[in-house]
Amino acid sequence: MSAAPPTVLIADDSRVVRKAIITILGEDYSILEAEDGEQAISLLVDNPTVDILLLDLWMPDVDGFEVLETLRDSGLKRMKALPVIVITGHEDDSGMRSQAETLGAADFIGKPFSGV
Repeated sequence: MSAAPPTVLIADDSRVVRKAIITILGEDYSILEAEDGEQAISLLVDNPTVDILLLDLWMPDVDGFEVLETLRDSGLKRMKALPVIVITGHEDDSGMRSQAETLGAADFIGKPFSGV
């Protein structure tokens, strides 16, 4: 029996962005989707198999910065250590980037992006 594929949680309020990422990653990864930060946190709590989070910073209600803070302040070791890649259309905003890195973002991907 083969091992289960790694699980990626995509947290982005844009359905178009989520679908684009699923098109790129869907054959090799198990994908979960969240349309806002609150849903992302809930999915992370309920799904201990999530291996990585692709996180938009600009979402309504609970934004990506709040998700990062919640993860890093969590009492759950797996959530504190979860790799987070920020997907943003504001890649050139050094203040935003610095804040996300301080909160534990591992890397950044600019929108729009390609499958490469």
